[in-house]
Amino acid sequence: MLEVKNLEVSYGQLKVLWGINFTVKKDEIVTIIGPNGAGKTTTLKTIIGLLKEDKGEIYIKGEKVNNLPVHERVKKKIALVPEGCEIFPYLTVQENLDLGAYLSDARKRYKENLESVFKLFPRLKERRNQLAGTLSGGERQMLAIGRALMSAPEIVMFDEPTLGLAPNLAVEVLKTIKGLNETGYTILLVEQNVKMALKISHRGYVIENGRLILSGEADELMRNKHVKEAYLGL
Repeated sequence: MLEVKNLEVSYGQLKVLWGINFTVKKDEIVTIIGPNGAGKTTTLKTIIGLLKEDKGEIYIKGEKVNNLPVHERVKKKIALVPEGCEIFPYLTVQENLDLGAYLSDARKRYKENLESVFKLFPRLKERRNQLAGTLSGGERQMLAIGRALMSAPEIVMFDEPTLGLAPNLAVEVLKTIKGLNETGYTILLVEQNVKMALKISHRGYVIENGRLILSGEADELMRNKHVKEAYLGL
């Protein structure tokens, strides 16, 4: 579903990613873990087209997308739930969701997708006419996820979805992601809560200093000495 080959990305003269390679297969949850500043967010932004790579290739469903703008990549059925939610605070919940369905294919499925989002997050339906900026942190994350789902994606990328949330809400968000996967979404997850992320994932990759240093099945990474010491506090 998603393949990244030899990806290199820089911010000006500063090289951030050095030859990253990974795949996400259909119906998988794949987690990318690593310390702050390792290049995880840069990876997701480059895949969706918000950043331009120096070198490397990006394939979505077998099609090379390097030269496509963001909206054309979204047409390939991929969506990003950005770090910090990044909702539109002065628009209502409904208006935020509507913005997720701006492409023609998504508009054709608007009613169906909206019903699915409200079924997944009944609280958003209750607050559909409320300004998004007045929502709680957990509700904002629901809205960010719901907006992404309104684009009718098959692949959903999550960037630190539990950031700033209370522990109980963080658990609920990751349960939601697992549930989305079980209903047919392919997931690429960047998450600081390594233990919880690996528990719901099939496979994982570890990026440090812009380089891929480890990969494997999720339970294999949970047992890895470096992962246990550096990320699990064991």
